[in-house]
Amino acid sequence: ALSKIACNRLQKELLEWQVNPPAGFKHRVTDNLQ
Repeated sequence: ALSKIACNRLQKELLEWQVNPPAGFKHRVTDNLQ
């Protein structure tokens, strides 16, 4: 199991990726959400 700090860090990185995703990543994320 991940520690609470690791989980919070992952969530923060995911939120940052949604706002400013790496090149070529935004397309894949939107496909998975739909």
